Amino acid sequence: MLRAMEVDYRLYDGKQLQLTCPLSPNINDKGTFFGGSMSALTTICGWTMTSLKALEAGVNCDAVIAEQNLQFLTPARSELTAICECTTPETFTSCLQAGRRARLDLTVSLHSDGECVANFSGRYVAIPT
Repeated sequence: MLRAMEVDYRLYDGKQLQLTCPLSPNINDKGTFFGGSMSALTTICGWTMTSLKALEAGVNCDAVIAEQNLQFLTPARSELTAICECTTPETFTSCLQAGRRARLDLTVSLHSDGECVANFSGRYVAIPT
């Protein structure tokens, strides 16, 4: 799915993750971004952040999404950039390192042409493997 959407990595610096996605493979009949593609991009951005934070804690895990909410603000007419910022809570790291599940609440904003077009919030669960 990500290959078909042409999702690409732009940045990860330990606190912020950015993924990009072009309009052309994700266009709807209105000439704007398909809402399902926007939802998938925000979900995978949060999932990737959860997985990276678990790896930084030294734990291999399965990351799953438990809850999500996506608010569409305006139609996106060009490339999207998904931005997820995270300061890892100590409880997330300590639970994982103790071999327990840990949850991480994240927000992702979608930007197109310098404008925020959607806001996502999600709760992810990291399950040590």
